[in-house]
Amino acid sequence: LASIPTSMSLNSVLDTCYDVLVDASLYQCAELRRVALHDVKRTTYEHTQQCAVSHLLLGQTDRAVQLFLETESTNDNYLTDSLRACLAATICSSGASQSTIKLVATNFIANGRLDEGVKLLCLIDKGLDACRYLQTYGHWDQSGWLAKATLGEDEFHEVFSRWAEHLAASSSNRKDLATMFFVSLEHFQKVIEMLLSMQCFEMAVLFAEACLEFDVLPNNRETVHFIEIAFVEYARYLETIGLRKAAHHYCAFAGARGRSVNIDGTF
Repeated sequence: LASIPTSMSLNSVLDTCYDVLVDASLYQCAELRRVALHDVKRTTYEHTQQCAVSHLLLGQTDRAVQLFLETESTNDNYLTDSLRACLAATICSSGASQSTIKLVATNFIANGRLDEGVKLLCLIDKGLDACRYLQTYGHWDQSGWLAKATLGEDEFHEVFSRWAEHLAASSSNRKDLATMFFVSLEHFQKVIEMLLSMQCFEMAVLFAEACLEFDVLPNNRETVHFIEIAFVEYARYLETIGLRKAAHHYCAFAGARGRSVNIDGTF
């Protein structure tokens, strides 16, 4: 199994308890270790099948084929598992007929067999398509796991951005979690926007100041707009608790919007 990249310091990455928010390479290593642990501990047919599917989704096709072939001839699923092994091995060696397999996968999904369709898409290296289908049918957690464990950076960013927007929507009302997602994606302007929408003005200002210090915010009018709102709203809060000097300090950083704030904190 792959190890932690040597370029990373243990002090510079999140612990694995943060699950899908951790660095992709660490997450992939952790998932491979987890599947390997389940593999050596399996005792039942059902457990073996779960391991085989996990190996398949994670791109460990050879091991998945071995597990499918372990099915006893007396088992009712012997024929099915043998055909699965043949299919996986054939695709791995030839890479042929991908269009046909993708068509079958989409037909499975359209007819309510989402899991089977996702497995086929992963088998032909269409993990991004699989994640999109999972999200469309509301399987956000599974989509996030698959994206972080198997996809490249640009692809899993697409999946996680869509997940974050879903969490931020009023139908989900999980802006706190969406904020953490945007931080992990380095969408720092969205982080400030989320914090403002939750009226976390102090946290928004502290985050904005940190971003400005390290020059990681995009230089555009929208970014300036949200930063000015953060400074002004925080200044108004400081005014209400009697910290007028501090309030004037933050108004000074809010441009024209800050200059429009009167001494008593009103516009």
